[in-house]
Amino acid sequence: MILDAVGEAEGLETDFHGLQRAAGDSRLGPYSYRPIRIHRRPHASSAVRLLLAFDALILGQLQGLLPEPGILICGPTFRRVRVPLQTHLESLATVLTRLRIQINSVAEPQLMLKRHCDLCEFKELCRAKAIETDNLTLLRGLTSKEMARHYSKGIFTIKQLSYTFRARRPAKRQKQRFLNWTPLVGPPRLGFKM
Repeated sequence: MILDAVGEAEGLETDFHGLQRAAGDSRLGPYSYRPIRIHRRPHASSAVRLLLAFDALILGQLQGLLPEPGILICGPTFRRVRVPLQTHLESLATVLTRLRIQINSVAEPQLMLKRHCDLCEFKELCRAKAIETDNLTLLRGLTSKEMARHYSKGIFTIKQLSYTFRARRPAKRQKQRFLNWTPLVGPPRLGFKM
């Protein structure tokens, strides 16, 4: 078992949480390694499984043999989960191609303020840029799905979004209350005769 190792292949680099020796011939000799990733939550998300697949991809390039099962150690009970990596490698390939396209492009990536921005060292810089461009991500209540819907309609700023506002229609009960109201007919009576 190797703990806390660094692997680099074809311009990609990863920090392995652990590597477990397994049977099978590779460039290294009559053995090969499989990646281990430790996750603090009891159930691993798809992002953690993609990270494990990324570890396996780099390890496969280093040893000349792609490791088939990866190992996740999850939660406070250190539950061991064997993850079949072949299914995750396909989605990892699409993510890596998108990242390579973004790295090679001259244009800046689209600014998105997220919940974890409070921890980032560039928080003030990104916020100032978002205020300058009147970015929709300044509205904390909008989900990414709603933002994508607005972007598809050509709405990119808060000012543009404000023009789409429509006041709510009154409720049906409220309409009935006004319809049943009868105004006074004629002048009010003062209580004396003429």
